Amino acid sequence: MVAFIAPISFGLGDLVVSLPAIQGLIESHGGVVLVTRAAVQEELAARIPNLTGTVAESALEAAGPVAGDAYYNLREHPLQRDYWWGSPEFERDYPGYRINDILEHICRDLRVPADFGNPRPLRWYRRPDFFQKVIFIPGSDGPYKCWPTENWIALYNELRLLGYSCALLGQPECSREVGLLVEAGLPWLPTPRLVEALDAVSSSAAVVGVDTGLSHLAVQQGVPTIVLYTRLSLFVRPYPHSFPLFAPGCDPACKERFLRGAHNAVTRLPGPAQPAWSCCLPAGSSCMSKIPVEQVLEIMLAPDFQKRMSVGGVRNGKRGAAVFDA
Repeated sequence: MVAFIAPISFGLGDLVVSLPAIQGLIESHGGVVLVTRAAVQEELAARIPNLTGTVAESALEAAGPVAGDAYYNLREHPLQRDYWWGSPEFERDYPGYRINDILEHICRDLRVPADFGNPRPLRWYRRPDFFQKVIFIPGSDGPYKCWPTENWIALYNELRLLGYSCALLGQPECSREVGLLVEAGLPWLPTPRLVEALDAVSSSAAVVGVDTGLSHLAVQQGVPTIVLYTRLSLFVRPYPHSFPLFAPGCDPACKERFLRGAHNAVTRLPGPAQPAWSCCLPAGSSCMSKIPVEQVLEIMLAPDFQKRMSVGGVRNGKRGAAVFDA
């Protein structure tokens, strides 16, 4: 019997945070097929140890159920159908819930074994050109989640003065934020394929990124990671090597715009749904601009973070089931 499992949604980060459920099902069941909802999920699946294969969600739905097979759809659950995460209704009914709490609840109800307390890395290959580097991940498909360009430049200059080697990841042709930083002269190392970006962050000393798939991937790989979040984000995973920083508060107009994207049974506001959100405030005073560069530096220079960065050299030199020489 084959077990099919679909992550919580369409993005890279959605697959990454769903990995404990996928890995747990592989261990308990054996033959597991990942139901993919996007090309990035298909590509990353090649690095999930012992996964039997993949199938596009559209193809699976067209073929229909196969007798004896099991289908665990993490998206098909009341916490997904009936709530807009981050809405007042969600906070009222599930106070304090973050993404791991949500997924633990879903997995418990679907009887999927999953350990969300100990992230297990995907297979990766050493990239010596990324050893000892601090990786910046500034790009996101949601502009409202991005940190101002001048903040990244200031952080780069401060770290360079302190003797750190930094590199930029992302696709300038797809991300305005990445393109502006490349134009500003920050060192950019191309990773045209997702698995190359996986190898890059896994080989690095540390990562600073916005709330996006690659940052969540760095956390999954055990890399000390500073992630910059809006106040509305629930995607924080409370691991010792993950260091979240939140914008101090979102403007009410931004929050209302965020909630207008709701498309479920409980949370609805008048007006058309927003296909993508953006901060309502001018660029220089956006919600994310309120995270100061000094806060990032303070975390990075703290003894705990420095100790975890030094472990990166051990991680890169260690042979194991998840790491290979390129």
